[in-house]
Amino acid sequence: MNYIGNIIKEYRNLIGMSRKGLAKNICSEKYVYLIEKGNRTPSSLICKQFGDRMGVDLFKYYEYLSCKNPIAVEATITCFNKCRRENDMEALKKATDDALTLPDFQKIPWVYEIENNRLSYMTFKEQRCHEVIKTIKNTLNNLEEAYKEDITTARFYVILSTCYQMLMDIEQAKKAVRSAEEIISSKQNILKYTYAVIAVKINKLTLHYISGELDDVIDEGHKLNQYQVETSSYELGHHGLFYLAYAYYQKGLEDVGIMWFQKALYATLIRYKATDVFYLAGYAMFRVLIDDVRMPSELVSQFKKKYNIT
Repeated sequence: MNYIGNIIKEYRNLIGMSRKGLAKNICSEKYVYLIEKGNRTPSSLICKQFGDRMGVDLFKYYEYLSCKNPIAVEATITCFNKCRRENDMEALKKATDDALTLPDFQKIPWVYEIENNRLSYMTFKEQRCHEVIKTIKNTLNNLEEAYKEDITTARFYVILSTCYQMLMDIEQAKKAVRSAEEIISSKQNILKYTYAVIAVKINKLTLHYISGELDDVIDEGHKLNQYQVETSSYELGHHGLFYLAYAYYQKGLEDVGIMWFQKALYATLIRYKATDVFYLAGYAMFRVLIDDVRMPSELVSQFKKKYNIT
């Protein structure tokens, strides 16, 4: 079992700071020594002051203190989440392979992160949907009780829903995303879960669109945009913009659809999202909108050039 003193000592040594330097105007040098030895537990104020002085947020390590190497595990999870946000499956696969060299990722709960990444790759890169569905069902059935409402479990349900979507089993896909929604319902205001929450919302939005539920697409699309504004998380915002464009246009509100489509193109010009655009451009409505003569020709030209669309 690790303790926060280990983290403090490791970072202090990493930046070449003495105990005296860390303690200055905060506490005694001896107290730093006792904390690092695990004989004292620092208050939240002292943790904040130590963290500020060393340039690290010490509080983010508390959930990793049961790990053999909490610093490496936190850095790896951060890398996983970055790859997920960017939908970069190759980078995620490499990060996962690297993580397997760490003993912590052979154990629960971190082994669930590995399994989640492996199944994501099988789904999005290899499209082995039947195999993924079978594996996820087995994983969920054997999941320890303490982790049934964990954010990683919500990700399992999102992957499951995506597989059912690919197989056009919409009812099972909706059932899976409802399970994910139940898990995230109490986590939407927890900053570190923002992108996992958005992934669930995007999955739900996609299902509404596939099902032809255009009013629900518009309602959920606006809710998604509002949530991203409230959480300052715009990296996946283009999904909502595309679906709003499709839904409004199909409902006969073509000018409104074109307005949202322009926003979607601008968003994906600012942030390169090749994988997402590949899937979003697969809808018939994408071609209708991008060929609409009311769309700004220069914007369309730049977008087609960037994403190699003819």
